[in-house]
Amino acid sequence: LRCMHGWRRTSKQLFMDKLLTVIVQTSPIPSHPSTALLQALFRSFDLVDGLRECRILIVADGCDKIDDTNETEGLKRGKVFQDSATRYNQHLQRLQQEISGPPFHVVEHGSVQLLILDTRHGSAKALKHVVNSEVSTPFVMICQHDNFFISKVPLRSILNTMKREPWLKACHFGATATRNYVTRVKKRYGLDIQPRNVDSIEFPFIPLVFWYGRTHVARTDYYCDFVLNREIRIGDHLEELLGEQQLTDIQRNGFEAHDLYGNYVLDQGREVVYHLSGRRARAVQEEGARTDDFDLRDDLREETEDLKDLGGQDVPKYEAWNSTASFTTARSCRAIVPGLELPPSPPPSSTGPTGKFRQRCFRCGAKGHSYRYCPDAKHTIETETIDLS
Repeated sequence: LRCMHGWRRTSKQLFMDKLLTVIVQTSPIPSHPSTALLQALFRSFDLVDGLRECRILIVADGCDKIDDTNETEGLKRGKVFQDSATRYNQHLQRLQQEISGPPFHVVEHGSVQLLILDTRHGSAKALKHVVNSEVSTPFVMICQHDNFFISKVPLRSILNTMKREPWLKACHFGATATRNYVTRVKKRYGLDIQPRNVDSIEFPFIPLVFWYGRTHVARTDYYCDFVLNREIRIGDHLEELLGEQQLTDIQRNGFEAHDLYGNYVLDQGREVVYHLSGRRARAVQEEGARTDDFDLRDDLREETEDLKDLGGQDVPKYEAWNSTASFTTARSCRAIVPGLELPPSPPPSSTGPTGKFRQRCFRCGAKGHSYRYCPDAKHTIETETIDLS
């Protein structure tokens, strides 16, 4: 290992850097050596109350180089060709030079540090290493390099609530997978979940039935004593280790089993965290070239058809989704990120699905087809634009 604006802290509050450590995980992606993806992420931090006052660790995982040209490069598996490894190293060198200025700037006692892992760990093993060796604050936030904040987050209020309420061990933020969550869980799993309310926050906390690896804030002792207190191999992901386990535990033993996991999503009535596929993004090639919009329908498919998925404030540059919408999470989005572009998505098949769909449709709840081929789909999905510039 090598080594929001506008909110004010009262005199009774601890400095944020003494409360929370933020871990941003990154690894090789096609847009390197560009730092555009991380720049967009850090710009989104302005929406999170007090986040720039924290110690922020950018954790760069190692990678395995592929010498055999007959092998297939697998970014998710951390196996890359020499060219990708070279561009990743150039990216890290560029990032080290940039983190002292905007958009990586901090306020108050905040700091940004780049930690480079010499060997490949994978997401879960890297987290275990860094949490155990670097985190001394009572709370930790886990961020992925391609998950952006698109709505304001009352982070100070969340942390104060977590200090007072021992049942709240991990707080997630609204995303596609947790949209209309109570209804979706009832339709898909027949489980009744009850939101929990606290006086200090106007939004309810909804218990999760699946352990998600997306951006969240948690108690550090919960991470050390429970989440990471298990055998973790190179390449493991916490969502794979804990996700199905939590769901099965609740289905077999009732919702009392949720107390062990203690993970909730703060339902702000809108999407708060947005996933952009870092493995599909490419850097704009020509200096000064126009930044193309991203067609994110492929990311939408990942969010809605994944076997493991359940699937009051201003919303700058983004139109909030309707919290009374139907069971489906189907929507088409285009995102604008300076310096990045995506190759065009292939048009959806007009001949129907190529294989049997084994899960329930997120539109009507029936088994045997996805929302793309739902017979109840009688309208065109409107395209939303998210500006991450």
